[in-house]
This record gives sequence, structure tokens and C-alpha cells, in this order.
Amino acid sequence: MKIYADRLLAETVPDGTFGGARPRRGQVREQPRISTSEGRRRLAALTAEIAAASAARRATPTTT
Repeated sequence: MKIYADRLLAETVPDGTFGGARPRRGQVREQPRISTSEGRRRLAALTAEIAAASAARRATPTTT
């Protein structure tokens, strides 16, 4: 069964893809493989960014 809808209306209907197209049935999205060392490097960079943001947030005085 096909349902025809206005393009603008269809953009407002949530389909769970968050902007990405769904693959056709039977197709699987391939995730890029990264090495263990690359994963560790990315995790360390992310951890450093989070720590820096957290420290900056604590250092900023809050005004209420």
C-alpha cells in the first residue's frame, strides 16, 4: 500500500531517521571499521574535551 503525501508535510512526520535515509529492506548499513589504537586516540581526545568543558563550567561564576 502506498501513501501519497505532500513533501512539506512529510518532513514534519517523524520517521526515526534523524535526517538520514533508511536503507531498503534487506540492506545493512556498513559501519566504518577503526583500529583499536584509533579508537583509544578518539576516546582520549573526547575525554580531554569533556574535562576542559567541565573545568571551564566550574570556573565560570553563576549569577542568579
